[in-house]
Amino acid sequence: MIAAVDLPVIVDGDTGHGGVLNVQRMVRELVAMGAAGVILEDQVWPKRCGHMADKQVVSLEEHAAKITAAREAIGDARLMIVGRTDAIAPLGLDEAIRRGNAYARAGADLVFVEAPETVEDMKRIVAEIDAPLTLNMIDGGKTPRLSLEQVHELGFVSVGYVLTALFSATAAMARAFQHLREQGTSEGLDDSMVGFDEFTSLVGLQECYETDRRFRKGEKA
Repeated sequence: MIAAVDLPVIVDGDTGHGGVLNVQRMVRELVAMGAAGVILEDQVWPKRCGHMADKQVVSLEEHAAKITAAREAIGDARLMIVGRTDAIAPLGLDEAIRRGNAYARAGADLVFVEAPETVEDMKRIVAEIDAPLTLNMIDGGKTPRLSLEQVHELGFVSVGYVLTALFSATAAMARAFQHLREQGTSEGLDDSMVGFDEFTSLVGLQECYETDRRFRKGEKA
């Protein structure tokens, strides 16, 4: 994925896949891959989506140590650390704010408090955490759905609409399969699909054809 796009890629590192040694190995591999950042969260493994029920979190000290270990592993390289806490649901907003500040002191560049349930909660997070902040917008989740402008006005520096495309694609696929089952043909779906030529252009097929043509003819770039 990093190689396929020209944009900076922030990788979701979940809980770090183990202890501090696992975190450091993961970070070094991400640096070698050319990732722009990594998200590390304080849930108990196996983790759950941040807007699901019955989440559990590890101790503040355990996760702060992972963030510090990640910072050490980065060394002189460039990799942004996003310190995420899921403490609101199991322990309350006060503890989530306490953890956000602790993770910033441990070395996180951005702090991510998952699943605030009201705009007032978001305002408290911005006012009481001394670090740049990011936010998740999960369609149908616990956090009120706001626009980019509203999120930035509150004071968050970035926001992720991380499941919007997946939810949209799922709905489109369900409609397509239902249409095929009921009609026995894909005719009638053209307005809701990209065309063949548009798709091949999107994935860069013409460039592949041109490279293949040049080498078969012995031409240089």
